[in-house]
Amino acid sequence: MGLTLIMLFIGFGFVIGVLFGFFGMGVLSTVGFALIMLSALLVSGSVIDGTTKAMRVESKTAAAMAD
Repeated sequence: MGLTLIMLFIGFGFVIGVLFGFFGMGVLSTVGFALIMLSALLVSGSVIDGTTKAMRVESKTAAAMAD
């Protein structure tokens, strides 16, 4: 789950980078890409923890509803 989130962040960074690149803002896209990558790295740790906790809660509630 965490890996897919990181891949999504990288994907978004790439898309934004390409879009800005098409508009001739090479420097901006590079900076934006770097910022997104950095935030992805910083956020991924807490996001992974949060999602695993949320998944556990969801599976518990689903199991409780099934009973």
